[in-house]
Amino acid sequence: MKQILPLFLLITLLNCFVSCKTNKETPTEAYTEMDTTSIDTTETDAIEETLEVTPPKKADEFFDDFLYAFMKQKRFQRNRISFPLRHFIDGEEHLITRRAWVYDPMFSKRETYTLIFDSRKGMKLAKDTSICHVIVEELNLAEQRVKCYHFDREQAEWRLTQLVEDEMQQSENSGFYTFYQQFAANKEFRRSHITSPLAFSTIDEDTFDPIDGVITPEQWEDFGPQLPTTQITNILYGQTYLNSNVRLLTLSSISGGMNCTLTFKKQKGEWMLIKLEN
Repeated sequence: MKQILPLFLLITLLNCFVSCKTNKETPTEAYTEMDTTSIDTTETDAIEETLEVTPPKKADEFFDDFLYAFMKQKRFQRNRISFPLRHFIDGEEHLITRRAWVYDPMFSKRETYTLIFDSRKGMKLAKDTSICHVIVEELNLAEQRVKCYHFDREQAEWRLTQLVEDEMQQSENSGFYTFYQQFAANKEFRRSHITSPLAFSTIDEDTFDPIDGVITPEQWEDFGPQLPTTQITNILYGQTYLNSNVRLLTLSSISGGMNCTLTFKKQKGEWMLIKLEN
């Protein structure tokens, strides 16, 4: 009997120890799971929203920086539109409310975009911090339509203030747009509107030194860029086309990996490509 009692006590103590350990672990696991799922994410969400809404450095100083953020960030875009937004379609006005606005990536989804200037001096307007009104044109060459985004700098912030959709012929640069459409799409037309010889500039891929020379119209297929044929863009920083017989068309990739300039000059009433910088 004396031997059985100590053995019974030993078994009882072991069971109690196991039971106590199990009871201690269960609440800890439950607490850990509950604690993980109940973390307050308000601060994290606020930080993420701030990161998206806050424009990049100097975004309101240089329009191009602002436009990049406007096209890429949904919340930032919505916060930089003057609602209700005036929207004109063929002269008829509509109003777009904040609730009805649908995110517009503009030309940021395309591989390339174009800009058209009236002079070398006009190309510097993109870096002019004093400009307060800019128009971004998106041209649908196939449908002969143009969509204009009007931006104004108000209280040191760029804002979209108006949308205008109309026939392409309403643009003051419509004559050149019509010419470009044929130049880009029609091989024979293009060849007949390239001066011979054509001034050509490029960069040596090995030394990065500039190379200047000339090519023939027939060599365009070897040295010329692939031109967009259905849609092009333009940004009016303040350049005007009424009294200029020169057009500088820049073709750039969104990633910044490609940039070339085509210089056109009106000769005897027709636009001619006189220089290619690739």
